[in-house]
Amino acid sequence: MLKDYLRLHFIVLLWGFTAILGKLISLPPVELVFWRTLLAAAGLAGLVVARRQSLWMPAGEALRLLGIGALVATHWITFFLAARMSSVSVCLAGLATLALWTSLLEPCCCGGGCGFMR
Repeated sequence: MLKDYLRLHFIVLLWGFTAILGKLISLPPVELVFWRTLLAAAGLAGLVVARRQSLWMPAGEALRLLGIGALVATHWITFFLAARMSSVSVCLAGLATLALWTSLLEPCCCGGGCGFMR
């Protein structure tokens, strides 16, 4: 349990430094997200090559992944833009409400939009 507690605090620390670095780095938010994505893609491609795995997938799945990637990129662009336009604390307060917004936007399990589980 202590190990999980330490992991949670480490993640919170990383989130805090993400906003601070986003405010301190002089690149515009779109370019910052582009370079972060490029580095992550290069790292994942290196991992796929090292494991000798295939990157093939059906076209429908590739389009769905591209759509999800666009949504995530929009999230990070607005995150870094919020850090620049206001303050790091306001930006992190918005990030901390992620679970609230997810619970409001996620469809209800019973289809009625009530927010209660069956």
